[in-house]
Amino acid sequence: MLAAEPDLAAALRERALGRLRALPAGAAARAEETLRAWLDAHGDVAATAAELHVHPQTVRYRLAGLRDVLGGALDDPAARLELAVALRFTPRLP
Repeated sequence: MLAAEPDLAAALRERALGRLRALPAGAAARAEETLRAWLDAHGDVAATAAELHVHPQTVRYRLAGLRDVLGGALDDPAARLELAVALRFTPRLP
């Protein structure tokens, strides 16, 4: 449905991920990459760290930053689903 409705996909991206744009470009790209890997790993920090080739503590640190930016979205199942879907229809940040 989102692929057929680009305006709807853009609105979802903005609602779910728009706050990441407030970060500096490099930090926003790392945040998006970490969020994508963490959601794909179903919240498993060790699996996320392995995917990103970083230490698990680095993932925890990045998640703390994401919590600051995204508020309670990482703890809300519906918001996590929205984030995961939005990431699928978002070009990766440079």
